[in-house]
Amino acid sequence: NKTVQAMFRSIDVNQTDKLDLIEFKAMFEKMKITITTVQAEHIFNSIDFDNSGEISYSEFVSDFNHYVESDLEQLVREEK
Repeated sequence: NKTVQAMFRSIDVNQTDKLDLIEFKAMFEKMKITITTVQAEHIFNSIDFDNSGEISYSEFVSDFNHYVESDLEQLVREEK
């Protein structure tokens, strides 16, 4: 999906083709979703399937598709 790919690229500000926690948390800020660092870490770790400390595009897409169906804001509320 080109829209998801464009979103990933816009979040990947250091252009490493992977998202670190800082970039990931900034994504929520861009979306105007208030989230704590602890909440971001929990969500980040659940998406980082290989525990590399970074989210690859394939990890992002896999999890993005799951959460689009379930509503990202609900996930944030559950993490509180």
